[in-house]
Parts: sequence; structure tokens; C-alpha cells
Amino acid sequence: MSSAAQPIRVLTVEDDSAIRRGIVDALRFAGYAPLEAATGDAGLAMAIGQTYDLLLLDLVLPGARWTGNPAAGPSHQANAAGDYPHGPRRRK
Repeated sequence: MSSAAQPIRVLTVEDDSAIRRGIVDALRFAGYAPLEAATGDAGLAMAIGQTYDLLLLDLVLPGARWTGNPAAGPSHQANAAGDYPHGPRRRK
């Protein structure tokens, strides 16, 4: 019995419902398993409670308890050092 590959789980955190819906619909059409949150708090609760393959995060969420890009802090530094070969890299 062969097991089917699990779809890639993508959490999208976006307060604009039209943008969020467009992203989620496009991901679903492309074969991903999208989940969505409309607020930073809801996205944080979902991110802590489950495992995702990818997080799409609106960095300017109204009412967020952070500023800037807290999610990219350590990973951004690691990417600049080349520790994550498949992640985004900063230009030198």
C-alpha cells in the first residue's frame, strides 16, 4: 500500500480579506493546503498550535503587538550566513 504525499501546509496571516482570499484560493488551486488567519493574534495561536511548511505573513497588521519583522529575526540572520540554502538571502 503506497501512501500519498501530504500536501504542503501554508499558513497565510493577512488582515485584508480580499487579499487573503486571493492568496488562499491561488494556493488551493496550485495543490497546497492553505490555512488562514485574519489577525496577528489568530495567526500566532495557529502557528504555535500546529506545524506548517510555509508562513505567509503580512508585516503590517493593525493591532499587532510587534513592529518590524519579528518572525524573520533569527532565520534572517541564519540566511545571511548561508545556513539555510533554500531560504531567502540578502544581497551582499
